[in-house]
Amino acid sequence: RSTHLYPEKNSYANGDVACDSYNKWQEDVELLKGMGVSAYRFSIAWSRVLPTGKFLVLDYFHMSYLRIYNKLTNYYSE
Repeated sequence: RSTHLYPEKNSYANGDVACDSYNKWQEDVELLKGMGVSAYRFSIAWSRVLPTGKFLVLDYFHMSYLRIYNKLTNYYSE
């Protein structure tokens, strides 16, 4: 919170995006494969996929999250 209230104290940097694996997962996996890494551990925030705890509402965002999960699992099962 203080990084947003007093950004001048942190060189105007914050941790909002961090490593951005959500958007760069494909690039990350390619780099790992290029280094010879044979496994990649990742986690899913199920509260993002099923915000109500049920499969009743799956909008575009939730479906895209599941598509990334499927691509990751298929990519590493090769």
